[in-house]
Amino acid sequence: MMRQLLSIALLISGITALQAQSVIVDRQVVGPTGAFYSGGQHEISSTAGEAVIATGQSANEAWTQGFQQPLTKNILVFEVLTEPESCAGARDGSALIPSISGCEPPYNILWSNGSTGMSAAGFETGEHSVSVSTGACQSTVTFFIGLEDETPCDLQFYSGITPNGDGQNDYWHIENIHLPRFANNEVRVFNRWGEEVWKGKNYDNQQVRWEGQGKRQAELPDGTYFYVAEINGTTYKGYIELTR
Repeated sequence: MMRQLLSIALLISGITALQAQSVIVDRQVVGPTGAFYSGGQHEISSTAGEAVIATGQSANEAWTQGFQQPLTKNILVFEVLTEPESCAGARDGSALIPSISGCEPPYNILWSNGSTGMSAAGFETGEHSVSVSTGACQSTVTFFIGLEDETPCDLQFYSGITPNGDGQNDYWHIENIHLPRFANNEVRVFNRWGEEVWKGKNYDNQQVRWEGQGKRQAELPDGTYFYVAEINGTTYKGYIELTR
C-alpha cells in the first residue's frame, strides 16, 4: 500500500521518466505508466533540467533525484587499435581510433608522425603517440606498433606468370616492392630477341604491374621473358616464364 501511495504522489508532482538515453540506476524509478522499476537499464531524459528520479551518469550529463544536472568536468575518452609492421624496415604499421567521446566535437587529432584524422599509417615498430583536443580538453595516448615478421623486407622477384584470369599468378609479383623504400623504381620487360615489350614506373603490384601484355595491351605469347629493374640506383636482372 505504501508503494502505491508513493507512486501516485510522484506522478502528481510531475516527476516522470522520459525516453531518451539508457542509464544504469541503482534505485527505484517511476516509469511513464506509473510502474516501479528497480535497478537494470531504463530510459530517462537526457535534457538538463528535466525532472527525473534516478542516480547515474552517461556521456557529459549526470542524473540526481529531482532534476538532471550537467557534469562540471569533461573528459576525452578514446582507444587506439594498431596493426603491426609487416617486416623489419617496411614502415607500414597503422593505427586507428574507432570513436571518441566526451567534451564537445569537432575533435582535433594529431599523430606523432604528423598525420591527422581518425587513422594513420606509415609507422615503424616502436612507441608512438596521438593527441586529441577540442576546446579546453586535451588528451595524449601512447601506443606501440609491433613487428609481424623479424625478417628484413627484401625484394623477391617471382619467376613465373600465368595470366589466364583464374586469380592465381595473373600478374608478375615482386615481393615488397610496394613499400615506400622501394617506391622509386622503373621496370622493363624484354622478349628473347632483346626487344622491350613493356615498361612501368613505380611498380607496386597494384596500379602498376605486368600482366603479360605488350606495349599496346595486346597479349604476348607464351615463352621466356627477361626483366631489368632499376630500384634506388640498384639494377636487378632475371627471367620470367609466361604460360597462359
